[in-house]
Amino acid sequence: MVTNQIKCEVWKNNYSIVYARKGEVNARTIVASFGDVDGSEIDLTGKTVTFYALKPDGTQIYNNCTVDAVNGTATIVLTSQAVSVAGIVNCEYQIFEGNEFLLKAGGLKLVVEDDCDFSEAIESTSECNALIKAINEAETFSEGIGSLSNLTTTDKETLVGAINEVNGQIIPISRGGTNGETLTEARTNLGVMTGVELYYNASGKHGTITLSDSISNYAAIKVLAFNSDNLNISITIWNNGGNGCETAVTSTSPYIQNSENRMTLLSSRIAISDTSITFSTETFATMRPSGTQLTVGNAASASYTKIYKIIGYKY
Repeated sequence: MVTNQIKCEVWKNNYSIVYARKGEVNARTIVASFGDVDGSEIDLTGKTVTFYALKPDGTQIYNNCTVDAVNGTATIVLTSQAVSVAGIVNCEYQIFEGNEFLLKAGGLKLVVEDDCDFSEAIESTSECNALIKAINEAETFSEGIGSLSNLTTTDKETLVGAINEVNGQIIPISRGGTNGETLTEARTNLGVMTGVELYYNASGKHGTITLSDSISNYAAIKVLAFNSDNLNISITIWNNGGNGCETAVTSTSPYIQNSENRMTLLSSRIAISDTSITFSTETFATMRPSGTQLTVGNAASASYTKIYKIIGYKY
């Protein structure tokens, strides 16, 4: 109904006096601005301002102010509880910014004058309008999230119980889960390090081999081969992001020939480039444990080593 404008200096002692009469109801409005050390007004953008007051009978009130960030003001309407007791009411503004900053501005005195009051007696209690507003907002939020009885869980006694039940369930991939209870199941379901066959020939091949996909698309390449003595060979090549490398496929074949113990070491050098594997230098070394003879030679023409399967693995 009526408005009084005041300015509170946050770096100085304030002594502002405003008057009201006992028994009034929402009739007086105080519009406050807050001055900085250089005389400029404090920016209230993104801030919350609460009005605290201590009445002569020792009870307190605290209410949220209406903040006008454009004009840098905080407005409070004096409720019936603010003027329910005659005397001097000590007031303080508290300016909040999130949960980290709190600035206080005091020095405001509300003088409540006694007068003939023919209205019904107003009991002086500690008014908590700011808290009541927060409770009302919480109740509104609770209504918005629905009832526990509407949960699609078996346990509907408590929200905590329902959440624990959900945590223990297998979450499908379509809802951001793995659809598995173990790490192995999760990895399989998500296709993590699942083998993809890039080449297969049961008879094996020694010449240039063409893959069905580029090795640059895989985190690891597994080469499966066998030598002339049908000894299986397996090597795994880890890919650091490239599309080619060179390596050697080796095998050791102990055998008896003409009643003589021998051991042959085969080494076939292969070059992997994008979608092909090519054999290059191939050597062998034959050793006779019973003697000192060691034979080393080029075995490329013999095609001792043959690749029969290539598997690619992705993360």
